Amino acid sequence: MIRYILIFFFSLSPIVLCGQTEGKVALEEKLQEVYKEDQAIRKSLSNISREWAGKPELRQKIDSIVAVIQKKDSEHQLYISTILDTNGWPSDLSSKANTAIFLVIQHAPLDYMKKYSEMVSEQYANGLIEPSLYAIFKDRLLMYSDEKQLYGSQTMNGYVWPIEDPENVNARREKMGLSTMEKYLEMFSKSGVTIVWEKDITVEELRALIKR
Repeated sequence: MIRYILIFFFSLSPIVLCGQTEGKVALEEKLQEVYKEDQAIRKSLSNISREWAGKPELRQKIDSIVAVIQKKDSEHQLYISTILDTNGWPSDLSSKANTAIFLVIQHAPLDYMKKYSEMVSEQYANGLIEPSLYAIFKDRLLMYSDEKQLYGSQTMNGYVWPIEDPENVNARREKMGLSTMEKYLEMFSKSGVTIVWEKDITVEELRALIKR
């Protein structure tokens, strides 16, 4: 009897392993698709936004792209939360698949970001999320929470969101693989966008300025 049980067990094992492998492959492929969709639609918005100045007729097109982004983001957030809530952050994923999960969290509302921020920090500590991306995530989380950012990556309505200890921001940026603030703002300028950096402005002062 034991002999037949062993035969059954060993004959079943390859089937189970095959199923696990197929599941990993399907997950990897789906996350690659999520990454592609997330970036493609945002690239489309970025491209048309460069043409926006002086062309009010593009407003409707921009609004339609934003609507698609919101729809896709909601779909991606539901998919990713199902994965993370069920099994945690999957292991043995490609760099792009890990980044896909990260981007969905980063592009989500504050509550969603907060819910998975510890997971993001763990994956950063494990070397699965690039320092520059993690810096942007931390800044966005702080800005959405109405707190000063650390790395100066976030802007709002033509202004740099207030930065904690602005005198040392470039040192912090360098550690995270980011260019200096001066070069960062120059990049906007070359694209025809003016971003003002008031080093000593508070969150409250900027909020009041934006409302004018």
